[in-house]
Amino acid sequence: AMRAILLILILVVVLAIGAIATGLLDIMPDKPATAPSVAVQDGKLSVKPGEAPHFQVETGKIAIGSGGMFGKGFLQGSQSHLQYLPEGHTDFAFATLTEEWGMFGGAVVILAYLMVLRWCMRVASNAQTRYAQLSCAGLTAVLFSYFAINLLMVMGLAPVVGIPLPLISYGGSAVMTVMICLGLLMSFERQQRTGSNLR
Repeated sequence: AMRAILLILILVVVLAIGAIATGLLDIMPDKPATAPSVAVQDGKLSVKPGEAPHFQVETGKIAIGSGGMFGKGFLQGSQSHLQYLPEGHTDFAFATLTEEWGMFGGAVVILAYLMVLRWCMRVASNAQTRYAQLSCAGLTAVLFSYFAINLLMVMGLAPVVGIPLPLISYGGSAVMTVMICLGLLMSFERQQRTGSNLR
């Protein structure tokens, strides 16, 4: 029964992300394409946000593509370190990572996240009480949504909404949320191993 709930939850999330990515749910209003307004001030590249709505996504895609198979090397990324990618340390950390470490590094990060999500689902399916099962399923969905929405956002398949990549991106409240989720999941797993039931 728990596996069915988890599969339905994951299916709903994937379908919602797919609907957003394909444009079935029109979340982003249509904006006319305008030429980017780029200026150099004090040696840094600056873009006026209202005049270049897709600049960040386009430079993120360029950074991901320019990394190639094995990347340009640690701290050698041209898009991220020459300030073409304005937020390379927060929302677009995956673009910076794949530019420096390439497709191989990106695949390693994705596999690591999939292993964490697999562990989360195993904790949810082995939980002793209904409350623990539903809590673990919800915490897993939160972690999955952070991960999936950030990757879709960086690759230009979803609108940029400011969700950072868990455990990699710089950010205060998002890091705290992810750590709380992982801590609660570890607590539920410890409860399973020791056989204790907190009621």
